[in-house]
Amino acid sequence: MIKLREAPDKWTVAAFGKDRYSKQIKKYRRVTGSKQMAKRVDKDLIEELAAIRTGYEYSGTTYGGFLEKVFFPYVDEHSPGEHDNLTYSMRKWCTSIWQLKLDAINPKDIRSILDKMGEDCAVSTVKKMRSFILRSFNLAMEGGLKSNPVSTVKVDQKNCKEYEPGVLNREEIKILLTQAKILKPYYYNVWALSVFCGFRIGELIALQRQDIDLDQQMISVNKSWNKKIGLKSTKSGRWRKVPIADNLMPLIRELMVAPMNESLIKMNYILKKGDQSRVIRQFCEGIGITSIRHHDLRATFITQLFAAGASIAEVQAIVGHVDLKTTQRYLRLAGVDVAGVTNRLDFVLPQERVNNVVNMF
Repeated sequence: MIKLREAPDKWTVAAFGKDRYSKQIKKYRRVTGSKQMAKRVDKDLIEELAAIRTGYEYSGTTYGGFLEKVFFPYVDEHSPGEHDNLTYSMRKWCTSIWQLKLDAINPKDIRSILDKMGEDCAVSTVKKMRSFILRSFNLAMEGGLKSNPVSTVKVDQKNCKEYEPGVLNREEIKILLTQAKILKPYYYNVWALSVFCGFRIGELIALQRQDIDLDQQMISVNKSWNKKIGLKSTKSGRWRKVPIADNLMPLIRELMVAPMNESLIKMNYILKKGDQSRVIRQFCEGIGITSIRHHDLRATFITQLFAAGASIAEVQAIVGHVDLKTTQRYLRLAGVDVAGVTNRLDFVLPQERVNNVVNMF
């Protein structure tokens, strides 16, 4: 049905039909242009209704519309812990297909998104995005979409930027903690615990005094915190024990003076908002040391453990890595896996001259 809304070129086009469950449905669209254009829109709406009748629930829906109305609410309900990250990432990187119809998107479109991401992001980030897009199309297939354009597209690791976390050396750690104790006492506690124990920020926020055994000098890490759902399990789903260094014990004893069932670190607005990386980055720039994110304190902790002679097994157990490859990556970053290797070369530089001829022996 085509109705003239405002003369001479504004039309309201409406079409009526039933879905696969015989429920009455209506589609309408407002058109500015000629009557011929309105007739083409009318034809499109009739085709969309026919597709819905045969089983495709999202006929005519753009990818962006599907994400906002269907997929994002679905994730919020079933995986609230990753909802914020997922929605932010997809709105940022899927702009090229946002206005395309769901059934018009092909593998080349997906490949273009992943390759574009690879110019700025690490392979793990690109793989995560592929997973997000794959899940969105899997949900669309439940509504009748015939195929998933992501299933045949793989992440090309050669096209991805290799991300290296920032790490502080021993002197920079000393400067950071010394200056923070004077200028930012609250963050001094947060950063000291992170660099001495390698906590993820969610694990640190969830830490309670009852999780600390002063006699054994051990901390039990058995939960984490998420701003969307509150307390949850750790990232790996496993608990672990972290030994408390002797140099950290005085601070731990100070923080233990309060009810045992309360948090060791009282959460402030910045931590609750998830903006802790901005704070430490600006602070590091201000005191003239390597600019890092908050999570890089964990990388600093791991590399310093390796530098101090800890084994891969010991580090993996303390930091809670499930995949050995993750731990080995930090071993390479610390450089201890190759330290001293060149000393095996037994030749020497020339030290003296004999009758204007260099003595090489």
